[in-house]
Amino acid sequence: MRMPEKGIQEYRKEAVRMALAGVWRSADSSKGSRVQRTEMYGNYEETKNNAEKYFEITMPSWYLQAGYIIHTFFLGLASLRIYRETRDEVWVARGSKLRERIQSWNEQGSEWNFKNKLALMQAEEAYSRGDFESPKVLYDQAVTFAKQHKFIHEEALANELAGKFYLATGNKSVALKYFTDAHEMYYEWNAFAKAKKLYAYIQDKFYGEGTSEFNHGAFRCEE
Repeated sequence: MRMPEKGIQEYRKEAVRMALAGVWRSADSSKGSRVQRTEMYGNYEETKNNAEKYFEITMPSWYLQAGYIIHTFFLGLASLRIYRETRDEVWVARGSKLRERIQSWNEQGSEWNFKNKLALMQAEEAYSRGDFESPKVLYDQAVTFAKQHKFIHEEALANELAGKFYLATGNKSVALKYFTDAHEMYYEWNAFAKAKKLYAYIQDKFYGEGTSEFNHGAFRCEE
């Protein structure tokens, strides 16, 4: 599950700059990492629990989040997902604030790291706010930018979230296309457990429901 070397270098440089604004704390890191893992693997209740604990730790000192680029990204996505489940305005406000932070970093000249992340967070925020048109463009931008910048795991995630958007809005054939691409990207990233979990999700949503586009042969299995 290795990130391209250029991506690693960019993350390290950005993390050092962001970290200058505050300090690193193991508790903060632990909760942020747990949100990233649970959001990536689709466990809603655990994601919500870890996100709540993370905000309890960091809200009094906003700068503690600044050093955690990836945590900011995944916490933003998690917050918007939690809002769609709970309709609690606190979560959409958190997601919007974290999206603004990613947008600021992107505008400060680090598009390599943040352009795809921003597009994906904008898509999720628009979807959460009841806009079902602009996400169609934004999800595709997130996929394209992640592909261009060699962030295969984020390309997979953008495809997966696009698939869930289209599934929720009633376009199952388009959703299946995005899910298929997401599965392939996770497989190429060697995230076999995630690919397997996504395949089970796809089977549950599509198999046996008369979706002619569903084709078991389109999905690779773990070697």
